Amino acid sequence: MNIIDIGNISTFKSVLKKFKNKILIVYFYCEDYQEINQKIESYIKEQCNNNIVFSRINAIKSKDLIDKLDITSYPLIRIYNHQGYTKDVYISIENYSNMLDIIYKCWLNKPLNYTFFL
Repeated sequence: MNIIDIGNISTFKSVLKKFKNKILIVYFYCEDYQEINQKIESYIKEQCNNNIVFSRINAIKSKDLIDKLDITSYPLIRIYNHQGYTKDVYISIENYSNMLDIIYKCWLNKPLNYTFFL
């Protein structure tokens, strides 16, 4: 599975439109958190299937986009489905494993028309 890097609002809108019939996971990160970044990317790659698209946004390098999306802290995973934005999941080094398991169980293995709120 490829990771889509998003750096501006135009690319973000394009990715949303292109993958509107899939589950889109957007990971907001900064390079200061290399350990958690690697763990999250590895986990998502292992769990994802053809209905899942994984993208990431560097919060430091994409400040205008972060402001536009009203992202105030990171690392953060935001999940979109066919209905649009569904949930923000805040991640830390202490909770990332549990939170990723919840994401997988609640979103990634459900039909596309299923929306679950934590």
